[in-house]
Amino acid sequence: MSRDRFRQIHRYLHFCNETAAIPRGNEGYDKLFKVRMFLDDICPKFRNLYKPKRDICIDESMIPFKGRISLRQFIPSKRTRFGIKAWVMAESATGYISEFLIYTGKDIDGLKDHDLAGTVVRQLTQHVLKQGYHLYLDNYYTKVGLLEYLYENKVCATGTARVDRSQFPKEIIMKTKMKLQRGYSDWRMCGPVLTQVWIDSKPVHILSTIHYPNYDDEVANSTIYVKRKGKKGAVGGINVPCPPAIKDYNANMGGVDSADQIMKYYNCGRKSSKWHRRIFYHLLEICVHNAFVLESWFTDQRARSH
Repeated sequence: MSRDRFRQIHRYLHFCNETAAIPRGNEGYDKLFKVRMFLDDICPKFRNLYKPKRDICIDESMIPFKGRISLRQFIPSKRTRFGIKAWVMAESATGYISEFLIYTGKDIDGLKDHDLAGTVVRQLTQHVLKQGYHLYLDNYYTKVGLLEYLYENKVCATGTARVDRSQFPKEIIMKTKMKLQRGYSDWRMCGPVLTQVWIDSKPVHILSTIHYPNYDDEVANSTIYVKRKGKKGAVGGINVPCPPAIKDYNANMGGVDSADQIMKYYNCGRKSSKWHRRIFYHLLEICVHNAFVLESWFTDQRARSH
C-alpha cells in the first residue's frame, strides 16, 4: 500500500468502542480497556496452539514507551529502561511465549491474599498446573511458600533467592567477605524444598523443588563443572564444581530474554504517542516469533515422521 494509505489506517487504528469505556474511579474501570478486547482474543491462542516442553520460565519484559501514562515503568537494569512492563511465561528452549500479563499497578485480582510476585506467578501458571512442568524463576519471585504451592499442584520450580526473605534458613547464608574456596556449596532441606548456597565470585543462593542433595549414581560419580577465568596470566581457565540446581537454572532461565532478543532483530514496531498502539505492535511481534517457533516445530515433526 502507499505511504499515505498506511498513515491513514495507522491514524485511526483502534481496538475498542470508546463510548463503552467505564470512567476512571468507577467500579469496573480497566486501565487496559483500549486493548482489552485484542488481549483477550490473542492471549488464549498462544497457549492453545502449542504445548511447551517440560522446562519453562517466567521473567519481566518491557514494551518501549516514553509517553505520559500511569502504566509506564522505569527499570534501570533493563536495556529498554522506560516502557510498559509485562510478565511473560516462555518455553526455555525456544522462547515460545505462552502467557502474557501486563502490569497495571498493585490492583491485580488476588493481591489481597498474596504478594505481587506470588499473584503474578499464580496467574501465569494457572493453565499448566498438575502437568509436571519444571518452572524457573529469578529472585524477585522465588519464595518458600510459592514453591510449596507449586509443588502441591505438580509444578516443580527452581530459582535464585533473596536471603532476607522469611523462611530462608539463616545458617547457610554466606557473606561476600567470607574466605571460602570457589566451588564450595552447602544445603538444607525441608520437605520438598532444597535450599542451597554455592560460592562463585560471590555467594549464590537458590531454592528448588526439582533437585535433591542425593543424586543418582550416574550424576554423583561425575562431578558437574563450570568454566571460570583463572588467575591473571593463566591459560584456559579453571573448572569449578557446580551444583546441578545452578547448572540447570543457568541453562533454562533465558527463555524470555531469548524471545526479546529475537524480536528485536526483526521488530515491526512504529513510533507512536499512543500507548495502545505500542502494545499492539509488541503483541504482533510476539505472534511472528511464536509463528516461527511453530513452523520450526512442524518442520521437525515432518522430518521425524519420514
